Formats: sequence, structure tokens, C-alpha cells
Amino acid sequence: MANYLKKATYSFLFLGIICLPFSYDLLSFHRQLINGIFADFCGRIFTNWSGVILTNTEITSDSATMFVLIFFLIGLSFLTAFIPDFFKKWNIKSDGIYYSLKLIFTFFLALILLKYGFQKLLKWQFYLPEPNILYTPFGKLDKDILFWSTMGISRNYSIFMGVLELIPAIFLLFRKTRVIGLLISLPVLINIVAINFSFGISVKIFSLFLLSLNLCLLFPHLKTLFQFLVLNRKIALPKPFIILKKQLVLKVILKTFLIGIIFLEVLFPYFKAMNFNDDLAARPYLHGAYEVAGILKNEQPFSLDSFSIKRIFIHRNGYLIFQNKKEEMQDFKLEINQQKGQFILTNYDLKQRKLAYQFITANRILELEYPFENELLKLKMKQLNWQKSPALENNFHWNIESVE
Repeated sequence: MANYLKKATYSFLFLGIICLPFSYDLLSFHRQLINGIFADFCGRIFTNWSGVILTNTEITSDSATMFVLIFFLIGLSFLTAFIPDFFKKWNIKSDGIYYSLKLIFTFFLALILLKYGFQKLLKWQFYLPEPNILYTPFGKLDKDILFWSTMGISRNYSIFMGVLELIPAIFLLFRKTRVIGLLISLPVLINIVAINFSFGISVKIFSLFLLSLNLCLLFPHLKTLFQFLVLNRKIALPKPFIILKKQLVLKVILKTFLIGIIFLEVLFPYFKAMNFNDDLAARPYLHGAYEVAGILKNEQPFSLDSFSIKRIFIHRNGYLIFQNKKEEMQDFKLEINQQKGQFILTNYDLKQRKLAYQFITANRILELEYPFENELLKLKMKQLNWQKSPALENNFHWNIESVE
């Protein structure tokens, strides 16, 4: 039974590495390929089981189709776990096969930790909060946005978390430090899982999968580690199965190539964008927050009390966001035509409208023509210095007397 469970577990983890859609840069087709193979299949299974027709069957983080895919891979693993027993050479080759699978698990885990570690180190994951987030009342933000934004305001802590993932990742790449890497990454991964569940962040399945990889790789060493750490016995880790034992040069070449590919996959996006600190990365034209300071109707002053919009935000990802006096937000896809002086807005029904604008650099005023009750208002909006928000100020202090 234990041998059967082992084969099923290794099979599931191997299939998970292959089939769970992940955003690779060197294998950019992977997500599309996996969705092409499994998306409709998983969507039909979910519909037949629940009676709910999915409008979008794409397999993404924590989607219904992702759950179906996971259960399908688990079922497939348990159904096929007995197949190796029919082959006479299985008992002879099994140690080498298990060791090869462990290497795949190890290097995949190292790859993911390196990717997320560098994303934190270079502020690509927990990025600086956008102006619309900074001007949204605390209670109106979802827990995941609150967590993401709070982490994003501290570059030092983001670097610290990145280093905590990079260190075990590097240890995992080398046989002599691999167990240490697994031990260090275990609490890191447990913390990530706890964060994803506690704050409702939609990477719960994938983080659990990474934790499962870690536990699978660490499991054979638990007895030895318990004797050393708890019983204070002098022990030695068991010698691992060694592949290409008599072909050392080939082994070094293959390992160097593999590690090189991993680091190329990890670092390629940053060199492509030449962005090594996203806090300092250039923002698009007119990016920022603007507050309505005055309104003209037919060149005559119009009461601010009669108008619901109080701020607009231009998001770095190409969105124009309106904020009304009830703190409600409405967003549109934004294209700026600087030659014609137009904002081209597209709503979720793909309907477009064009608003004429003018930006006065001298006093940082954005003038925007806005249709209102069959009239055309001219909004005069003052650009806000969102970088000076209290949340972004460096208010570090050693003692309480330093707090203003």
C-alpha cells in the first residue's frame, strides 16, 4: 500500500509540473497549450457536475476549471500507479526513476522560488500601490488588495522576503545543500500558503502544490533529521542515488546548462524591460491622481455640489478611473491620443467614447471635457502629489519620541 501511494504521489506531482498552467517567459506557449488541451474538457466536467455553465473555461489560479484539473490529475495518478508493476525492469530501475523525479521536483521548486524571490527583490510582485488605491478608503478595499498594497509600500521588507526565497532556492540547486534548502523553504512555503488562505489571494492551489513538492522531497529525511535535531544523535544523511556516476564531465555540463536555463528564465523579463526596481520605473504619460478643482458650463462656473465625480486616476496599465463622492470607482480602458488631445475610453461592453483634454504643465492642471445632462462640462482638475501620501512616507524611527 505504501509503495502504491508513493507511486501515485510522484505521478501526481510530475503531472502537476507539466499540466498546471504557469507563466513562463521562455515557454510562453505553455499556458495556451495547457488551456487548449484541458480548458473545455474541465469546463464540461464542471458543468455536468454542478449544473453551472461557465462563460470562461480558461484554467487560471483557483478557477473552477483549475480545481477540476487538479482532481483529474489526482484520479489519473491513482488509476495508473499500478502500471509499473507489470514491467519486470521496474524494480531494477525504480531507484533511478524516483531519483530523476526528485531532481525534476527539486529544480522546479528552485525555479519557482527564484522567480518569486526576484519578483520581490526587484519590486515586480508587491509593486508600489497605484494612486487610485491610495485614495480609496481603507474599508472599501478587499483583503487581498490591502495585503498587496501594504507589502508594496515597503521596499525593504519586500527585499527581505525575496532573500528568504532566494537563499533556499540556491541551496536546492546543489546536492550537498539540498536538504538545508528544503528545511529553509518549508516555513517559507507554509507562510505563503497561510497568507493566500488568510487574505483570499488566488494562488491557493499552486502554493499548496509547491508545499506538497517540498514535503515529498523532505519526507525521506524526516527520521534522520528527527534523530539529529531532537535526539541529538550523530547521524549522516543517506547517500543519494547518483546518475551519470562514471560520466562526471557530461554531468557537470548538463547541470551547468540546466542551471543556466533556470536563471535565464528567471532574469530574462528584467533585462528585457531594463527594470531592476519597479518603484523607480517610468510611468506612462499623465499617470497619477487628479482632483476636480473647478467646473465650467458654457464658460460659466458650475457648482461642484451638483457634480458627483471628485477625482480621476490614470493607471499605469492603461485605465482611466473615476471616483465619485460616495468613494465608488468606475474604470475604462484608456488610450491617449496626444496629437488630437483625446482620451479614448472603452467600457466593458467595448463601447467607446472620446473626451477632449488639455494638460497645462505650468500649474499641473488637467482640463477634461465631460458630457453631463446633455451638456458639455469642462472639468479643471489639479494633479495631486500622490507620492507624498502618508503611506509612502519614510517614517522610520528608533524611539517613540521621534513619532510626530
